[in-house]
This record gives sequence, C-alpha cells and structure tokens, in this order.
Amino acid sequence: MKLPASRLFFNIYDSLIFFKEGDPNTFVPQLALEVPSTENGGISGDGRIYRFVIRPDVRFHNGALLNAEDVAYTFQRSILQGGSNSPQWLFTEPLLGVGVYDVAQLVDPELVDKPDELIDLGEAEPSKLEQVCLNVKEAIQADNPSRTVTFRLAQPFAPFLSLMATGYGSIQSKEWVIENGGWDGDCATWQQYYGRSYEQINQTPLGASAMGTGPYMLKKWEFGKEIVLQANESYWRREPAWPGACLLYTSDAADDLLCVD
Repeated sequence: MKLPASRLFFNIYDSLIFFKEGDPNTFVPQLALEVPSTENGGISGDGRIYRFVIRPDVRFHNGALLNAEDVAYTFQRSILQGGSNSPQWLFTEPLLGVGVYDVAQLVDPELVDKPDELIDLGEAEPSKLEQVCLNVKEAIQADNPSRTVTFRLAQPFAPFLSLMATGYGSIQSKEWVIENGGWDGDCATWQQYYGRSYEQINQTPLGASAMGTGPYMLKKWEFGKEIVLQANESYWRREPAWPGACLLYTSDAADDLLCVD
C-alpha cells in the first residue's frame, strides 16, 4: 500500500503548531508552548511579527535537545535551498516580499527565468550572496536563552499560522542536518546548497534517513519497497492534543490508549 508522504512527516516530525481535528481555523500547540496570538503577545498588532516560545525538554530521536536555533535553522535552510519547484516558496513571499518566489531573485532576478537546474549561484557577487543570507536570518531569528523564535514578515500574511501547521513546517535538528551533508549555517556557503535535485540529496544521508521529534522514528527504509517506523518511547507529548483525542502508548507488555473527554 502506498501512503501519502504527509502520513510519514506527521509521524516522524513535529511542527510548531498543528490543526485541531475537524476545525481548520483552530490550532493546537506542538513544539511551541502556545499558539501565537495578539492576545498573548505572540503576534504584533500590525500582523508582521510572530513569536513562538519553544517547548523545553523535547528531544530529537537521537537524544539531542531541541532548541530555538534548530527551529530557526530549519526555516532558514529551507528558504536558502531555493528552487521554485520546492514547496518552501510558500515562505518566501510572506517573509521576503510580494512576488519573491525564489530566494535567487534577490541575488539576480534574471536567474529565475531559467529552469532550476540551470541556475548557478556560484559566480554571483559574494557580497550579494551574503546579504541575501543575512536578510533571511534577520527575518527568522532564534534566541536560545529565552527559547523564542521570531518571524518578521515583509507584510501581513493572514494564512501564516496555517502554513506553519503543515508538513512544510516540520522541524529538524541543525546539528544532524549539518553532519549529514546539509548547509553548515554559514552565509558564505549557502549558495553551494541551493537548488539541489532529489538525486543529489539522495546521494547524502539526508535523502535516506530522518531525524525528527515525532511519535515515531524511522527504523528501516528500502527505497520503493518498505518503510518501517518504530515508536518513540521518549515522545514529549503525554496528554492528547484536544478533547476526544487519544494517545497510543506502546510497550513490550501491551498497547494502552489514553483518551480525554
């Protein structure tokens, strides 16, 4: 049976917030302690600043602690990887300005008139490349001591929370991504990772493995044949996300359900 990719994302990874079952206009907190709003100070009055407080004591599947830098890096990297064929273009316009669908536009608008595979940022002016990266980091800032991540939008964008609740908002470990062939976080190198094809990514461990904070861990993956997930016994959530929801606790002895009325 072929499963949608989202079924895997939502079991291996967590987003900052998620949709409440049966209500696409209401959200529940996940890796964020609460859903930002104007009432709790998480959204500015002009609708351009969103601040998320990151849940403490959450661990990735390899045991590493989640911090605010992991969250900011996840979104910075996804935008800087670029490519208009990537779903991450959904973040570029609200964060970088109307009409910006590919970060390469900010380096040289003429570049995006070519097919993605022909875009080469290697010969672009270094100062422009660095400034684009700095702009992205300015738009998405982490503060580890306060456990906050702040998104500064170029203009108000009403669907922003809905976008954050999708699989495209899945949070990864910065350290793990770098160790497995991803962008090293340096503004002097991001262009080397821009526009990589699936084939190129699959030549690194990033294309054949996963490292999230979700309720299940990737145990085995045979391309085109089998994907096996293993329960994450250290999963941070200990209570269901909303009334009527249930959590499945798996142990060697039995499987237990915890439900909330």
